[in-house]
Amino acid sequence: MISVGGNHYSVPDTIRRRTFEVQHHMTELQIFEDDNLVACHPVIEGTKQRRVDTSHRKAPPIRAPKPPEPLGVGRSPLGFYGAVGRRLATGAVS
Repeated sequence: MISVGGNHYSVPDTIRRRTFEVQHHMTELQIFEDDNLVACHPVIEGTKQRRVDTSHRKAPPIRAPKPPEPLGVGRSPLGFYGAVGRRLATGAVS
């Protein structure tokens, strides 16, 4: 985002530099990087407002959902299962 006249305007996520040339016209704000037009916004009336062009934002990476854990796995330490096995083997069930 860049701030112009008390308002914030988006710039593309792919921008490399932090310094831009801004041309503020009556109805339009043009933002340049290395003499290339990178963003164009209608001028916002008032102050403390934001204008975000959704095409300026990279889509978040799509992640496959994690499969659910099988019941019982990862919930108790393996020592617990060893103790249960020993008790069952000796016939000591309480």
